[in-house]
Amino acid sequence: MTFPEVLQQFADLKTAFGKASTDVSAYVKKLKDQVASGIPVTQEQLDALGNSMGELKTQVTDFDIQNSEPPTPVTPLVP
Repeated sequence: MTFPEVLQQFADLKTAFGKASTDVSAYVKKLKDQVASGIPVTQEQLDALGNSMGELKTQVTDFDIQNSEPPTPVTPLVP
């Protein structure tokens, strides 16, 4: 890989991570609002959050400059 290709791959990862991070933050805010209104958080909601965070971690730890494939998108959290 060339240096510009590595930079592009990193930029793609940064963009994908930023979107996934924003989605997770919005989901956590939704859960906080839900709890504040007296509605308990379900196990499914916690599982979805945990799975998303796991995918986010995998996306970052799997970053490999020897692979020109774009980062695997994190599964969007359903609001």
